[in-house]
Amino acid sequence: MMNSFEEILTAAKQNGVKKLVIPSPVAADLPLLATAAAAGLIIPVLVGDGGSVEALVSVSSLAAGKYELVDEIDPGSMLGRAIDLLRNGKADMLMQGGAAPQALLGALRDKEQGLLPKGAVISFVSIFQLLKREKLILVTDTFINNNPTLVEKQQILANALQLARLLGIEAPKVAVLAA
Repeated sequence: MMNSFEEILTAAKQNGVKKLVIPSPVAADLPLLATAAAAGLIIPVLVGDGGSVEALVSVSSLAAGKYELVDEIDPGSMLGRAIDLLRNGKADMLMQGGAAPQALLGALRDKEQGLLPKGAVISFVSIFQLLKREKLILVTDTFINNNPTLVEKQQILANALQLARLLGIEAPKVAVLAA
């Protein structure tokens, strides 16, 4: 069972390098990407206007040769290209980048081009590390589903339980809070 972010990081390193696709990358993302790439966790796949992305990278700590560039000059198509890379197995994970939150969620939920299976509910999980008790706390859906139905609540809980099990928490304690 993982009880700390350090243990999550160790497990992530054991799973090998993953391609992280970022549509419309922004300068604020680059230090984090550089750190994760240098640690051998990710290969950033930057989707955007090639010249603009290269200019951003040139003044950042992201090392040359430590990222891939997908040149897309149409801002309206950058998110779609990122989703295509995921769907086609050319990337493993998605980061928001400069995409607006609602556009990102809409693209993921899109019935034709999105990534969610039919009937699935996307949810947001925050992970907190309790230092004095050596444990992790998961808090789900503080962001995406504002007024879920009972069926959606069941899926949100199932998503959180799936993540808990991935973290090695075999019998998580659950508290359901609602306004």
